Amino acid sequence: MAEAASNPARPPISQVPVTAIDTKITADVFVRKYASLSDEAWKAKLLESAEKPELDDLQFPRYPDQETQRRIHGGQTLQSSIDGAFSFYQFIKEQVPVEELRNPEFRLLDYGSGWGRQNRAFMRDLPFNNIYGYEPNVGLCVMARKLNPYVNFINGGYMPDGALPARHFDLAIGYSIFSHLSEVCAKAWLKELSRILRPGGRAIMTTWGLRFMRRLLAESEKLARGEEIDWYSKDCIDGAKGQIPQLMENLESGKFIWFTKNASTLYGDAFLPAAAITCWIDELGLDLKLVHYDNASLSQDVFVLSTA
Repeated sequence: MAEAASNPARPPISQVPVTAIDTKITADVFVRKYASLSDEAWKAKLLESAEKPELDDLQFPRYPDQETQRRIHGGQTLQSSIDGAFSFYQFIKEQVPVEELRNPEFRLLDYGSGWGRQNRAFMRDLPFNNIYGYEPNVGLCVMARKLNPYVNFINGGYMPDGALPARHFDLAIGYSIFSHLSEVCAKAWLKELSRILRPGGRAIMTTWGLRFMRRLLAESEKLARGEEIDWYSKDCIDGAKGQIPQLMENLESGKFIWFTKNASTLYGDAFLPAAAITCWIDELGLDLKLVHYDNASLSQDVFVLSTA
């Protein structure tokens, strides 16, 4: 659970007031008002709403304080937080035609939704009642509900627990989730995606890949020379227990890599290449197909799965 911000200029998130929502509001009000905007104009609206939540006669979702954002996903500024989420949003729209995304029956699941950073961009594409966030951390789920009472945030287990309905979603997204799941956890969630997606549905997820492993290799060499490196790289190198060169070789051969510096059996740092995904799908007999793997467009690798 994220710690409360220490900045005295902002109250703890539990004390942030949420303006009462107009009970006459319709679920598609953001779609009707903003669907025609360009991506850049919509992103500007989201950024503007951070300072003016009551914008255009609407109550926009609020944002957590910057320290909370930094601790959860590394956003050093609000601009970087929004830019990062929006890059993923635009990548997703390259995979899912906008006319399909804006079908009134289309349902989105944001897996590992945190405070709701990723799913709010879709509020101009989908009615609120078709946007779902799934967050295992109770504190983050409560925070997300306070910040954005429009979206359906579900609290469930770190392992699939049946909280999600079968054959219910057309699209499942997850940024920096499969970048951390152990093999047993990742396989369980692939099975769950196969269960909850409708026929023709897609899952678009990010994971660590060779680019990050190469960074860790370079950082480990700096560390050996006594130089300072990024704290997150240091944590990963500690978790890998000095085995970065061997792990690089295994990853290049298409093997799944996971390590952690703590005692967790579920959460650490994960590298899931295309070959491993295809192997697991076959091994588990899943109704999924890897249709795209991208290792250049975003800061993490992205894989796209579809159901038959």
